[in-house]
Amino acid sequence: MKFKVKTSDLVESIRIATRGVSKAAGSNVLEGILFEAKDKVLTLFATDLRISIRTVLPCEVYEDGIFVLNSNLISEIARKMQGEYCDVTIDENICEVKSGRSVLKFAALESKDFPPFPTLAEEGSLKVKGEDFVELIQKSKVSVSLDENRLIYTGIKFESKDGFLTATALDGYRISLTRKKTDENKDIHFIVPSSTLYDVEKLITDGDDVLIRTSESHAMISFGRTDIYTRLFEGEFFDFKPLILTEGKTEVTIDRKALSDALDRAMIIAKGNINMVRLTITDGNMNLMSKGSIGETNDDIEIEKTGEDLLIAFNPRYLRDGINIFEDDKIKLLFTESTNAATIYGVKDIVFTYIVLPVRLQ
Repeated sequence: MKFKVKTSDLVESIRIATRGVSKAAGSNVLEGILFEAKDKVLTLFATDLRISIRTVLPCEVYEDGIFVLNSNLISEIARKMQGEYCDVTIDENICEVKSGRSVLKFAALESKDFPPFPTLAEEGSLKVKGEDFVELIQKSKVSVSLDENRLIYTGIKFESKDGFLTATALDGYRISLTRKKTDENKDIHFIVPSSTLYDVEKLITDGDDVLIRTSESHAMISFGRTDIYTRLFEGEFFDFKPLILTEGKTEVTIDRKALSDALDRAMIIAKGNINMVRLTITDGNMNLMSKGSIGETNDDIEIEKTGEDLLIAFNPRYLRDGINIFEDDKIKLLFTESTNAATIYGVKDIVFTYIVLPVRLQ
């Protein structure tokens, strides 16, 4: 195998492929990246048997071939090369990389034991702007569960309906709903492992469009010159829609930063104790009080209130993490009872909705 490739393109493609390399493979092959040179294209492929990543780049191919190179080694070598181009030759399982006045040689592996890149029996597809898909991931992940015993909730659910794509995440304490308008009018839904989506989020670049193709149990997420093949979670989230309030017995409009700062102060005192901040809502004022073994905090914030007075308590971190996602200066909180979830909206922002469960007052 022999090819010539631009060094910067090679470094970037290795960076992408490395996200699919197994971190605990116990196999030299799965710790590597498969390189295939053919028809003026260099294809890089890596898998940890959980996800598979394939990315391509243009190159000058002098001799077709397919080999596996250790991912850490080729990544270090490519990043240290000073020349604009790299000339790569693999002969008798020895890889030689020339760039500028530097030459490095190291061992290559046969590709016969490397798993093939998966194929997908496509059942549905969806196209979305890359920047919108990244925003859906970023605003959802605050509510993704870390509990591997409830595996489905470690994923993010995507639902396309009526020209909108909605991403939902929940962990039993809070729910994040983010929706973006699309040009698609398809009715499909699927749940993607968050670990896959965090890789996708880091790899999408400005101007990319994302094509998602799904089967019953897997999906192919394609953008730029890269394809990511991943499993999907089977099953459904519980029906959270009755928790979403469109009006409440108590409705509060408040400065988002003032509330966030007060919750930060409450978290200092709440650490290592009863992790709770109590909200006392009256006409024109919200009082936040937190008590702990090391002291207490008291904050009063001016509000606009309609409806009934209310005493309710929350985990301050869960409440703060959600309101910090909003881009609006002011947010609106809707309540019914002290034991029921609150729904939070931006005053102008219609993209993100946050639902958070209260802490039961003694």
